[in-house]
Amino acid sequence: MQGFKRILVALGADRTSSGALERARALAMENQAHITLALVEADVPALSRMFLPARIAEWEKIVMKENAARLEERAASLRSDNIEVSTRVLKGSEPIELIRLVLRENQDLVLKDFPANNEGGLAGGDLRLLRKCPCPVWMVKSDGKETIKRILAAVDPQPGDVERNALNIRLVELAVALAQAHAAELHVVHAWSVAGASTLDRWLSPEEADRYVDTVRDGVGKVFDELIRDVPGAAALARTHMVHGTPETAIPHMVQEEGIDLVVMGTVARTGVPGLLIGNTAEKVLPRISCSILAVKPEHFVSPVTVD
Repeated sequence: MQGFKRILVALGADRTSSGALERARALAMENQAHITLALVEADVPALSRMFLPARIAEWEKIVMKENAARLEERAASLRSDNIEVSTRVLKGSEPIELIRLVLRENQDLVLKDFPANNEGGLAGGDLRLLRKCPCPVWMVKSDGKETIKRILAAVDPQPGDVERNALNIRLVELAVALAQAHAAELHVVHAWSVAGASTLDRWLSPEEADRYVDTVRDGVGKVFDELIRDVPGAAALARTHMVHGTPETAIPHMVQEEGIDLVVMGTVARTGVPGLLIGNTAEKVLPRISCSILAVKPEHFVSPVTVD
């Protein structure tokens, strides 16, 4: 895992245990990485500020000071392991301020704890972070497990789609590196389907429809096989799965059936893109995934968030 040298950990104001912090500790010790601990305090509502301006200002100073002390307490634990640590106390919208910090300080990875009560899916702020952060975002599920035993890389290979296939390669490379680092089982899945399958019988004979479906499956399967061959170590390490169906059904099913600890998936900011991408499809998948998620952007992704 030599790629992560500057790791940003988003923490809350409480002192509860943090899976994200412990994951960052392990990564930093493996890679001699620098950790930045960040805590973002939400803005005080305008109505409260209007009625109690003097008290609000005083309260904000106290809260920011307490937050800084909490981060320093966490930092001291990391420094005892000879890890370089910085702390940042910020104010505003958490996803926006975290992304600005990534941009200002060239962070390689953001780690954040997965919500404990995620039955309804990720919170809006976490989805914004996944959509707009330019570096990978690792949402860590704190379930008492100290090791990653099973990893699932979800890919969407398509013939002729250079950008998408480059992202697929990046996902599998990262998943292979993680599997090797943790001596973990690696699964790579592609959920494929045929566009307009429900209407094929209106304009094709049964034989023609079957040939069309076979052609689509074989074409995607060829690109999938090439992807696995092109990534060093993937062919020997990965169990591959071509699943006929939608990602929102296939991926959560595999997570449950295989006991997956971490899903590595690609994300982009635009909506309406088929495959496992942040947008209409992935936002159906995310609420149904009960494990940690590592979301990765295409190489040339530019965040819509700016530093100013």
